[in-house]
Amino acid sequence: MEKGDIVCLIKVHGPTASVLGAFSGGKLLPMPNDQKPDGMQMNFEENGNEKRIEITVFPTAKKDGDENPMEAMFIGATSGRFISWNVTAPRIIETSGKLSEDGKTASFSLPVATLLTIKDETFSFYVSFSDQKPGLWGRIKSILD
Repeated sequence: MEKGDIVCLIKVHGPTASVLGAFSGGKLLPMPNDQKPDGMQMNFEENGNEKRIEITVFPTAKKDGDENPMEAMFIGATSGRFISWNVTAPRIIETSGKLSEDGKTASFSLPVATLLTIKDETFSFYVSFSDQKPGLWGRIKSILD
């Protein structure tokens, strides 16, 4: 947030099952089915102690008649604005984003202007993590790494 003002910020804290339940059940941002955005998809998988979140932003190809004289102004107004996702857990196993030095936070940031100008590309972020604190062997391994 280079400009220091936040347009929309959603923080979700709590047990993994509750957080994933809020997203998957549509309880976090409830909308009628006919108004759900079709440009973004969030998937959640669970395999034992390993969880995976995948966020995909799909292309928005231009259609005939989509010329918008205000588009250049809107792109300029969103300069320096980002859509960002951060996932913090006791252990990040794998991510397509940036991993923090302590290995507990995966981050992904996408400039809004990029979304508005590159309309034929799919953007995605995934993170696999464990919500269980590492046992003795995990702590020893993290020291050795």
